[in-house]
Amino acid sequence: MRFAAVGAGTPKNRRAEISSTPRGDIRALCVDRTDTVSDTESYSHRRYLPRAEVSETQDSQFSRTREARWGMTFSALAPAKGRSYVAVWLTNDPAVLLGAAAIATAALDVLGAEEPAGDS
Repeated sequence: MRFAAVGAGTPKNRRAEISSTPRGDIRALCVDRTDTVSDTESYSHRRYLPRAEVSETQDSQFSRTREARWGMTFSALAPAKGRSYVAVWLTNDPAVLLGAAAIATAALDVLGAEEPAGDS
């Protein structure tokens, strides 16, 4: 998809046509989200996929009384040479550290536990 100027005297207006014919278009994707816990507490989350493409779309929905909606599913693609990750998640939310510790502890408990007896 490429944007181009529209009209002779309107260099600020740009137009791009979205094709109905599917074709590969690999791009980087960055999604920002903010969790507002209270008036004084909010946390930011950024998910970055260096290589992604749209793998599925839904019908667009337009209305005068609410925002436009256009459902899309993105697929993360194999990393480029020299990279070992398909995505990066950046956050300032301290709760992610609590979750990681709880998961690690639970995994250790499972490794140290005896196997459950089967029904005989």
